[in-house]
Amino acid sequence: FAAVLTITFIVVSFVHNAVQYGFDPMLLSGTNSAGFSSSNFLYSFLPASLGMFLFLVWQPIDTYFRAVQPFVNLSHPTGATAERSMLLAYPSCYPIETTVLALINRDFKMAWISFVSLMSITIPVLAGGVFTAQYFRKENNIRVAATMPAYYALVVFIAVYAVSFLLVWPTRKRYLPHKIHTLADLLSFMYQSPLLTDPALRDLKTKADLVGRLVVPPMAEETGRERSAKYAFGIYIGRDGREHLGIDRLQRPRSGEMLITTGMTR
Repeated sequence: FAAVLTITFIVVSFVHNAVQYGFDPMLLSGTNSAGFSSSNFLYSFLPASLGMFLFLVWQPIDTYFRAVQPFVNLSHPTGATAERSMLLAYPSCYPIETTVLALINRDFKMAWISFVSLMSITIPVLAGGVFTAQYFRKENNIRVAATMPAYYALVVFIAVYAVSFLLVWPTRKRYLPHKIHTLADLLSFMYQSPLLTDPALRDLKTKADLVGRLVVPPMAEETGRERSAKYAFGIYIGRDGREHLGIDRLQRPRSGEMLITTGMTR
């Protein structure tokens, strides 16, 4: 749908140089004593409103992908470190900050979606100022025409915006059993997790202690295994001895590895 609308927009814009040579405003183009022009207002307000609609449509997409990215990393067959999963804070980051952090963490899809979210604000800005009523001496009339450099930039941004919808189709990694809009939704994935009674997470006094023990638990040096702890989203043996779906360490000494069913699905 986005592709069809974009192609239609480009064809209508450039066939017979429609926006370059202008079109009849069908409204009064003159200004009143207060400097108000009906045609300038309409062809500024309407494109800007459509551009703002496109900008707002992308915001829930960006918010959704920010929230589920930790679960995507946790669903990898080899798990994920705390920095790339439980400590990710994309929803609370600024737009450009999210893009940079996602690139550093190699979450390229998240980086692009966040970038498009920031880029899309240029669409209403350009659309609201690209059309103006101009006097054409050859035709001896006033027509609404576009400022072409700005219009070319607008077309490029809209094309990038439309193509980016190919990336937002959810894969199995981004389907969760239920929503994660509230704290209770998130806690439901951990209420039976052994992490809640993990000795490494006891007697925490500061946030720095929590971060340090999630990244490098104290028992890592004793076991002789890799220092960075791995976490996963899958089937784990809970504190009640039964299987649960949620978040835990990828591997525990007496429980084996978690069962992860989404890691190889694209």
